[in-house]
Amino acid sequence: MIQKIKEFFNQWKIIDREYYEKLLEKEAGYLVLDDKYEDLQSEIILLKDDLNNEKEEDRLNHELLYKYPSKRISWNARSFPFSTEKCKVPLQVLITPNDPYIMKDLNDWGLYKTGEDYETLIPKIYQKIKEKYYKYAFDRNVWGSPEVFEFPFELREKGFTKGFDCVVGDTKIWTEKGLKQIKDISIGDNVLSYDFEKQKLEYKKVLNKWNKGKLKTKELSFFGGYKLVCTEDHKFYFRKNSFGNPIEYVKMSLKDRNFKIHHSKKDGKYKVPSIYKIPYKEIDNTNLSEDICRLIGYYIAEGWGAKNKNGKFICGYEIDKYLAIMEDNDIPFTIQKPNSNGVPQVYIKQCWLWDILSGCGRICREKKIPDYIKDLPRLKLLALLEGIFDGDGGYKGTSKIYSTNSEQLKDDLLEVHLRVGSPANAYFIKDCGGFKHSSIWRIDQNSKSYRLRDYGWKSISENSIISIEDGIEKEVFDIEIEKNHNFVLENGVIISNCDSWASFIVSYFRCAMLPAGKVWVVFGLTSIVINGKEMGHSTVYVWSDVDKKFHHLNSTYGMERLAIKDFPTHKDAEEGRNNIGIKEVWCSYNDFIARSNFNKKVI
Repeated sequence: MIQKIKEFFNQWKIIDREYYEKLLEKEAGYLVLDDKYEDLQSEIILLKDDLNNEKEEDRLNHELLYKYPSKRISWNARSFPFSTEKCKVPLQVLITPNDPYIMKDLNDWGLYKTGEDYETLIPKIYQKIKEKYYKYAFDRNVWGSPEVFEFPFELREKGFTKGFDCVVGDTKIWTEKGLKQIKDISIGDNVLSYDFEKQKLEYKKVLNKWNKGKLKTKELSFFGGYKLVCTEDHKFYFRKNSFGNPIEYVKMSLKDRNFKIHHSKKDGKYKVPSIYKIPYKEIDNTNLSEDICRLIGYYIAEGWGAKNKNGKFICGYEIDKYLAIMEDNDIPFTIQKPNSNGVPQVYIKQCWLWDILSGCGRICREKKIPDYIKDLPRLKLLALLEGIFDGDGGYKGTSKIYSTNSEQLKDDLLEVHLRVGSPANAYFIKDCGGFKHSSIWRIDQNSKSYRLRDYGWKSISENSIISIEDGIEKEVFDIEIEKNHNFVLENGVIISNCDSWASFIVSYFRCAMLPAGKVWVVFGLTSIVINGKEMGHSTVYVWSDVDKKFHHLNSTYGMERLAIKDFPTHKDAEEGRNNIGIKEVWCSYNDFIARSNFNKKVI
């Protein structure tokens, strides 16, 4: 079987190079080669099936090699070394030095057959790969996940060339300045992230942002009414076990989780970590006391503004409580005749409060909570919610229920509840059966919600994905977050952004004619320790003819350098300096040879 694969890839190399040269020259006959190319891709699928049918004893502990080649090497916790002799897998075939699509990239970038010295050419290619494709998660954030190596064309088939773990542009995520749509996020913005190692919420910088164009999407519905539209390869932290303290999570794509279309919120398979209290910078306003915040909340629920002038009114059966607040704060008012339903009404005379109430909307469907009010200290936000509840709220068991026909106010209430640490749910009712049978939103805050339970992690609880359905093609985006490589959705759910591609990078260097002996994928143990286990990692070593040393072009570390010699040396990596590389090599390979060590000499 192995010999058959080697012979096959020798044929592949000849076809690929011939295909690309003819494609560039636009000569007749390249369509025939295109058919041959597709035939070879089909043959790979057959080879996978053949290898999967081999006897179990030919595998390494039946864990290391369970699908070939799309999931060529896999192990749990990324923590134990292996050798190519034991794997019996030709790792070198993962690098495709004659891939016509890679050559086309190089040509489009003006970096194919330029005659430029490799010392400066390689960093340019590295930077272009980073700009177009590159995404990464640190080992600490993918601990427990299977490591997967794939061919470059397989990655493209999955949508890798557009970045497949993405969300639609109007998805709101938490930033240091509140909620912001991901399409409006800029490099350098601080977004909310969770450090699973330190169990700490923190704001981290956006390092990169990608517009991935239009891709097929899935629509997810979470418990609580929140919906997310993303690609099926987007990664979440799914619950790994049903019991234990803390609950364990594994990072996995939607596609790999094998979802049912609909299921119970109690099914642990679909539970994901979620934040129940958003940290934010409190900005106090001494003019807005807790009582004034209650009054503002009551106006949002039971107030309105005159259509052609700035008059402000409130009404309701709780009016006496708010008349006392206005008297205590010297807010002028006059009591009006009850309305046609006998409900008391009050006119608030022109004063400093008018501007604040105007910012909260004139009529019920326009109501909202201004951003500067959301930044008030927690006790004032609780007073605001109390006022809204007095006007438009009621109890149902252990739940507080608000009603509004303003979608903006619905979103604002959910946001404020996360700020004060009491996450709420929202449901749309098309016909509430009330006045004019209008549609409304119900906001439900249950003090005994499972979204407030302790699962052994500081600052986070859980939510559930309750359904997943096919969506339409939409423009999607992805961002890279420093250190933690995750961000927080509008409803508090933590999701990921990442993957690492050492073989993919080396394929580009080899397509650019860098000699095989001068570039290697190196695989081994790092200095990072998670849960008492040292982490594994794959990276790229490239030879510099200037200082006669191998240098570490970490595919996971976005360093920009002008020459190969400017990158850290392999010695820096082996010493684990700044956690940037390999301190104990398990194996190394290029497209000619794979071995269970790394020879520092050029071959």
